[in-house]
Amino acid sequence: MIIINMRKLVIFLLLSLFIQCHTKNKVIPKTDRSFEKFNIENFNKNAVRGMHKFKDNKISSFQDFQSPGYRERNYNLDSFFKINKFFLIMEILKRRELYLILDLKSEFGITLMRKEN
Repeated sequence: MIIINMRKLVIFLLLSLFIQCHTKNKVIPKTDRSFEKFNIENFNKNAVRGMHKFKDNKISSFQDFQSPGYRERNYNLDSFFKINKFFLIMEILKRRELYLILDLKSEFGITLMRKEN
């Protein structure tokens, strides 16, 4: 009886270790320079009351005007992370933040990484 329980415990521990190692690289999104410019013309054309919302596959994006420029918030619908990008008036990226959302209703969370350009 004890040997069977020990086997189950060892199998469970190995399985959990394997799952943790496999998902570690997939869970935290990376901020890269793939979309570093803010399209002001598109924003002005599609914005309603200063906010433009759109969805691309599994990423919801919100763009709004924020002094001294623009902000873009990207939410991956499969994770608890969001990426905030702050742009200056000249469409140039000023700052990126990786944000962990702890409460989905209020968007309360913790800034994990902040990178100034």
